[in-house]
Amino acid sequence: MRIRILGRAAVSILISVFTMQAAFAQTVPDGLHNYMVDPGFEDGTAFTEQGYPGWNYWVNEGFSDDIYPHSGTWCGGLPADPPDWSCGFGQWVGGLTADARYIATAFGRLAEYDPADPNEWGLYIGVQQLDGTLFPGNKVQKQVFDPEYQPVILFFAMGDTNTGADVWAWKGPGGEATVDDYGVWDYHNYLNNPDFEAGALTGWDYWGGYSSGCFVDPGEKNGGAYGGGIGDGEGGFGQWVSELAPNTTYCLNGWAKVENDGDIAYVGVKNHGNPEVSFQIQSTVWTEGTVAFTTGAENTGAEVYFWKGSGEKAYCDDLTVCLMVEGPTTHVQQDGIGIPQSFFLGQNFPNPFNPATTIAYAVPVKGRVRLSVGDIRGRETVTLVDAVQNAGAYTAVFDASSAASGVYFYRLETEGAVITKKMTVIK
Repeated sequence: MRIRILGRAAVSILISVFTMQAAFAQTVPDGLHNYMVDPGFEDGTAFTEQGYPGWNYWVNEGFSDDIYPHSGTWCGGLPADPPDWSCGFGQWVGGLTADARYIATAFGRLAEYDPADPNEWGLYIGVQQLDGTLFPGNKVQKQVFDPEYQPVILFFAMGDTNTGADVWAWKGPGGEATVDDYGVWDYHNYLNNPDFEAGALTGWDYWGGYSSGCFVDPGEKNGGAYGGGIGDGEGGFGQWVSELAPNTTYCLNGWAKVENDGDIAYVGVKNHGNPEVSFQIQSTVWTEGTVAFTTGAENTGAEVYFWKGSGEKAYCDDLTVCLMVEGPTTHVQQDGIGIPQSFFLGQNFPNPFNPATTIAYAVPVKGRVRLSVGDIRGRETVTLVDAVQNAGAYTAVFDASSAASGVYFYRLETEGAVITKKMTVIK
């Protein structure tokens, strides 16, 4: 089901690219929270009139989409080839602190993109009016071109008197776009010495036993005074990141380059309870990369690394591990005393997953509840719940350690409803 709302006259968006490369010290504040209203589009506040809390449509047509959510049940959508050339929506985020630094995060996808068509710009995700004005350069933004959800991270600083900013999505001609799981967070970084400004590899351990040739270099840096490096041949270094939350999505972002064109270096994360992820760098100029990772149901740490298998020197700098999504993003409508108003089955989180995922569901009345998982041929794999339960919201964990990769269906059966959704195991 899609809820479509027509927009109003176009507003001008001044497009610019600004990248903050300053070196920040580690700070992981207690009580970290998301400043945005309805960041995952689960609360039904999407596309109200401008000036209301939550998402406001800007130009032409925006819609709530339940076909391609990144997590939860809903996401925000922008149509293919919009009338009047472009479309977008945004949210005014207040409660920020003047002259303070923040991190904005989101996931975006673009169904189709033709790089040979000069009229297609891709999907833009950004933050603007950082000092309350709309002049060029007073924003940060990134483009998305991929049909699969891509993580986006933006570093920004408020003006010396401003306490709010616009967070938005925008596109022109081309395929349909969807965005989900936005966040605006106080600046934080779970890494120690992420920018190598200690002047040594303090906090980092030689990765895989290749200790020779790992160094800190004052001549090759992306920001600040130092960058991290690996000498000729195979080598690397890593850092164990602790104090993470289980079943929660984080972002690894950083800059890297290789000395010799064609060599490959990797920045990645592993040992967090789900498959290893990384981005690779083959450029001789500083290049930014971003990957998202989700901790396992019982994992509270991860190993972040910089590594190459061969070739000449490689460098990295300004690495960040920050929060993207706080656990499963599901929404259950409740009455005044916290009882669900309807039957609910949320999208499993994470998805795809390996080996475990969490399924949220809710029942408005006491009764027998059955939650089961089946394969693509309809054969039941496992029964997660088969019991009489009181009205309320619940979660169940599906451990697919013994299951093969592929698509599976999970099914909620009660006396009042039968709901089925699909999930994907990747090994």
